[in-house]
Amino acid sequence: MRRTVLDPRLLNLACAAGATLETGFQASDLLRHNGRVIGVRGRACGHWAERRAELVVGADGRASVIAARLGGRWPHPWLDRMAWVGYLEGLPREVAYGEIFQAADRSAILNPIGPGLTNVGIVTPWKHADVSGAGAAAFTRLATGTPGLGARIGPKARVCQVRRLGPLAFRPARLSAPGVILVGDASGFLDPIEGKGFLRRCAVPN
Repeated sequence: MRRTVLDPRLLNLACAAGATLETGFQASDLLRHNGRVIGVRGRACGHWAERRAELVVGADGRASVIAARLGGRWPHPWLDRMAWVGYLEGLPREVAYGEIFQAADRSAILNPIGPGLTNVGIVTPWKHADVSGAGAAAFTRLATGTPGLGARIGPKARVCQVRRLGPLAFRPARLSAPGVILVGDASGFLDPIEGKGFLRRCAVPN
């Protein structure tokens, strides 16, 4: 399922369960009082605003503002990889389940999205950021060079919506403090075999 479909469904379920949604607010800092976090400060429709809460939950992903304000984020000491994520049209693949390809210097996963459309994630060493360039051409070179996957990509396959992410792995300085806690990718991220997304397990660093 594409995120454009999944995310609105999750949001609707949260609102139905009692969550209050505020659009147009972007948190940029933590509010503190007497050594405790009491809310967040940010921009709301172009103006500075504050939102107070008994507990701030930093669930804002790999680029977490809350983690940065809580003490910082550092690259993992030895995991140094990146992900290339894109879509391939017209790629022969299984219909009912995803496939993983493992090579010496990379891994790739195929996720069926819809008729004729496949989400492809390729995890490579960070050095590929310099030697492979960017965009669909670089993504195609990496995909065709992956044993097992490359033979699938014929002249009619079309690559679109390519993104590069990385370095992937990082760890935050702290996971919690009085009044604030980090969850999900904001609490730490290890290199997943399939790039990024809900399929992988996220291990929280000690």
